[in-house]
Amino acid sequence: MVPDYIGKTNRQQWALDALEQAIYAVINREMGLDRASSQFSVSNSTLARYVKKRPEDPAMRINKNAGKFECLHR
Repeated sequence: MVPDYIGKTNRQQWALDALEQAIYAVINREMGLDRASSQFSVSNSTLARYVKKRPEDPAMRINKNAGKFECLHR
């Protein structure tokens, strides 16, 4: 791997508290998905996925590292 690698995408650049506030606003019908995603700077598809999951499991926790690979050769 290149020692001074700089990522080219802005993937997962949203803050956890912003996502929580956006989910709360959509579930309580304070604003729609599009408005909440733009106001809280969260991807529309990410917000829609978490809003869909929330009613099924109200105690759901958001983990940004879930599903990522870990390097075994350190």
